[in-house]
Amino acid sequence: MKKFLLQILSILVVVVSPLAATSYPSLDIEYQVEKGEEILLNKDKLNNFIEQWQDNSFITFSEAQANLRKALIEKNLDLEQMQSLYRIQQQQMLYQQREQDFKIGVSSQPLYSLSRSLNQSTTGGYDLSNTFAVGATLSKNLSTGGLASLSASYSSSLTNNSNSSSDWTWSQSPSANITINQPLWIGDGLIDPNYYKKQIEKTEISSKNAKISYDQLLDALVNQGNNQLSTLQTLKESRFILGEQLLIESTALKDAKKDLEEGRISRNAYESRVLNINQIQYSLTEVERQIEAIEDSLKILWNNYDYPDQIIIDKDLFESVPSIIFDKPQLVKTLLENDYLYAQAIGNLRSAEIDAMLKNPSDAPMLSLSFQVSPYYSADSGSSFFSSFEQLFSDGSPLFSLSIGFSASDFSRSSTKLSSSLAQESVLQAKIEVEKVRDDIEQQVETIQRNVKSLLLNLSIAQYDFEQRTNDIEVEQIRFEIGMANENSIKAKQIAWYDSAFLILQNLRELNLIALDLQSRGVDI
Repeated sequence: MKKFLLQILSILVVVVSPLAATSYPSLDIEYQVEKGEEILLNKDKLNNFIEQWQDNSFITFSEAQANLRKALIEKNLDLEQMQSLYRIQQQQMLYQQREQDFKIGVSSQPLYSLSRSLNQSTTGGYDLSNTFAVGATLSKNLSTGGLASLSASYSSSLTNNSNSSSDWTWSQSPSANITINQPLWIGDGLIDPNYYKKQIEKTEISSKNAKISYDQLLDALVNQGNNQLSTLQTLKESRFILGEQLLIESTALKDAKKDLEEGRISRNAYESRVLNINQIQYSLTEVERQIEAIEDSLKILWNNYDYPDQIIIDKDLFESVPSIIFDKPQLVKTLLENDYLYAQAIGNLRSAEIDAMLKNPSDAPMLSLSFQVSPYYSADSGSSFFSSFEQLFSDGSPLFSLSIGFSASDFSRSSTKLSSSLAQESVLQAKIEVEKVRDDIEQQVETIQRNVKSLLLNLSIAQYDFEQRTNDIEVEQIRFEIGMANENSIKAKQIAWYDSAFLILQNLRELNLIALDLQSRGVDI
């Protein structure tokens, strides 16, 4: 019995042990791998490689970028919409600036009037008056947010009494009025002398943001075009590799079919060849589809201009890697100084601070000051038009009135309190947005540094691999000469050589795009 139990336990151990081994593994294990010999980038060999593989009949990324920018400015609906918005903001800013200029108005209410009225004096009877009047107003928006206006009016009357035997009598009645309306506590202090200036500054910020949005979209479209050209080049290189592989596999499939018929290989070996060629054909079809999609997108982006079929790198950008690329504080500082989103965020913060500082004049207490002056005299009966003027200056006595008014309401106070609270929240949100953009820039810099390091490492490895592939071709040709290899094997080595060269070019293009992007953002490359 004991022997039987031991056998059962042995079987359970054998069955359970594999189950434990196939459970989900721990992913927190740290592996200590011995570092191999470092592969350094040989700049001289890289320059020679670029000279060999660059076709100077094609344009560089920088030249393509300039051509695309020109095409986009000439015709792009999104950019035209942004440009229209910018012009609207410019017009609004100019209108607001002109609002502080003097405004002149002319009025004549009435220009002429005829009236018949009862005379309550001892003369009795009716007065028949013909009155001619004209007036003008000069007004100006004050820098404090108030309004000052000067109005002057002049009327000339020709009057006759029905019970009087005297001739018609002329009389002159000039008057002037100065009015100032000033809202209080709408800015910094009781009366803010820079209230209107801050309002204009806010409009200028909106105009600058509209221009920034336009420039940002233009640069984004240019970068999109460069990325698509780079991707198109990579896809065409992949199509070349797949096409050459398909030719080799087609020849190999014919040989495999003959070997199958003569019994030198199995059916499985032949089917493996068929599967391999089908996979290459599928990959080639997929690459063709992607090429077609990118070309359609480029046609739209380039506005039916001829975009470059192939692109070459800007060799001057690879003489050395600028030290600023790996100087995070300095690179962050440079990008912040030239970043569109950061400039917009700073502008929005300033605009929110102005909103929090300024109040709505319609909700504020209002102080009014009015001063009116006009000369008074009694026209002599039967005075002529010119003699009435002489009498105005000789006998006229000035009459004036001065009034000061003040108005405020509890509703205005409540409305101002609510507006102030909302404005403070807007300031807080704007500050958060500034910090978010700053954090995004720091993350972008870290990503750029990682990508550059990775691309430089990949470039050095790809360069080493290219040298090995070059040696492989030489070895395979020697083997072919002594009958140990065939033409297909040499072609396979050549395809691997092309593939390795294309990998170097792809890494160079990626570095080129990073350099151009940094250049457009103010970094001296």
